[in-house]
Amino acid sequence: MDLRRWDTRTALAAGLSACLLAGQVVAQPAALWLLPRELRLREAPHAVPPGAPHLVALPAPRARAHVLFLHGWRGCARALVYAGPVRCAPGFTPEAGMGLGLAHLNAGTETTLLVPQLAFRARDGSAGRFLRRGYARDLIESVAPELGAAPELPVILMAHSAGYETALSVMHRGALGARVKAEVLFDALYGGTAAFLRWAEAHPESELISIHGRGRTARQSQRLRSWARSRDLAVARELSGTARIRTIATDVAHAEVPKAHLGDVLVHLAAGLPNDGPSGPTRAQERGPSP
Repeated sequence: MDLRRWDTRTALAAGLSACLLAGQVVAQPAALWLLPRELRLREAPHAVPPGAPHLVALPAPRARAHVLFLHGWRGCARALVYAGPVRCAPGFTPEAGMGLGLAHLNAGTETTLLVPQLAFRARDGSAGRFLRRGYARDLIESVAPELGAAPELPVILMAHSAGYETALSVMHRGALGARVKAEVLFDALYGGTAAFLRWAEAHPESELISIHGRGRTARQSQRLRSWARSRDLAVARELSGTARIRTIATDVAHAEVPKAHLGDVLVHLAAGLPNDGPSGPTRAQERGPSP
């Protein structure tokens, strides 16, 4: 499968006021290299309006892992990554961005961030091309060189809300295997609880984390705890400790759960990542962003 990019832009194209930095200064000499990339792919995860990216990604110098973030209903990759006013596509009304890119950058975990555009602004959690066997692996490995990162790094899989449906597809058909070091559900455990638990049992060195609010995700998280304990699997209700399954309650509003918790979760998971990234800038980093 050929997933090579056919177009790429940096956040500079939209001006610094619309990028993830939202007027803040990045205290690294290679600040421009850290700006997001907007990519359009030959085989996109879902259809998008003209001018909208198929994927928004953040590079990381000396990356140690790739973070694949899967959004839920009515998602817009640009609005998730950037802070400040952002248009999801030409002609769309500007809206406030969530600023996940800044939260990711501030965590300082030497991980890339990949946010594919799933169903665009639709009440739809379908996985699109992620249903195809190997698509997740091929997407990550094709995008990685654009980010100056090694293609076969470990993967941290994150999902918000209905993004759990795509996470299940990646888990079953993504062909990533043991490279997935964690599955993180941001108020997203609406279903598939038994499948997530089976994955955790089959990958005892990886972590399964459900951060849940009230209602259905709280009930499913309780079910996850009960089933795990019935199998003699340790379960924690916070990020500390050695348990590999965690269910953590939050009082944050549903839409804000990823932004509120992404940084702490990444710092926790990064402690278990191999620390064997490249010792200096990659060739892509030395070149700087693509025009």
